Amino acid sequence: MKKFLVLFIIATSASLPVFASQGSSEDAKVIGEFSVPVPIEGGPVWVTILTDRTVSAMWRDAPANDWIRFNATMTGLTLSVMGIATKDFVLAPEYSIEQGGTTSLGQAINIRNLSGGEVKRGDSILGLVAFKNKIDLSKPFILNFGGCRVDVVLNRDEVKKWGTLSIPEQLGSSVLSKY
Repeated sequence: MKKFLVLFIIATSASLPVFASQGSSEDAKVIGEFSVPVPIEGGPVWVTILTDRTVSAMWRDAPANDWIRFNATMTGLTLSVMGIATKDFVLAPEYSIEQGGTTSLGQAINIRNLSGGEVKRGDSILGLVAFKNKIDLSKPFILNFGGCRVDVVLNRDEVKKWGTLSIPEQLGSSVLSKY
């Protein structure tokens, strides 16, 4: 998990400027389709569901692209979280997903202010939230994030087209034997 966090930090810091300046319109569409704004008390955060295509769009040229995708496949569902606090507040580190009468609790993989506590105005909120259980992305679900509930309904056609998460081929079976 620590390796995953370090690689995510490197990939995020290195690739966000590249994505902002060189992102294609399809990359923007993919991220838009799999992202939801969550209006927490301290300002909105953007939560993006990690799939093969969203990882590629967010970290296309990052050296850690395949590792982020690989480690995301080791959990049930992984969300990328990014935001900037618009005021001072206290973030409750409570993350869950409800679908079909089942609730799955999430664990924050903190980079900045995601593990909860006091967040100052202007500070970033950044990291991942990993869930043990997979969900059906083609069906609605409720995301509980830091005390805020958001209904998430993804476009079924977009889920079919871009909603898969697989282990990158170039990592091979030798890497899988460690897990």
